[in-house]
Amino acid sequence: MSGDESLLKGKHILAVDDEADILETIADLLDESDIDTARNYESASQKIKKGQYDLAILDIMVVNGLKLLEEAVDRGIPTVMLTAH
Repeated sequence: MSGDESLLKGKHILAVDDEADILETIADLLDESDIDTARNYESASQKIKKGQYDLAILDIMVVNGLKLLEEAVDRGIPTVMLTAH
């Protein structure tokens, strides 16, 4: 890997948060990755169950992030938790 190549380039990442501006910021910061987003538990859970992800970024609050964490871990998806608290 060359020094200019990003580790995130081409990675498939799921970002889950109830706030659209947070999801937009995540997508902007990780623009070299393929980002899927979800704004609620139901759609996030479906994406975790059906998709192949290199990483999940989950909000702890509102979207039932701890339950989503369990589901992601069961699928072997590395996970990062976010909170404003």
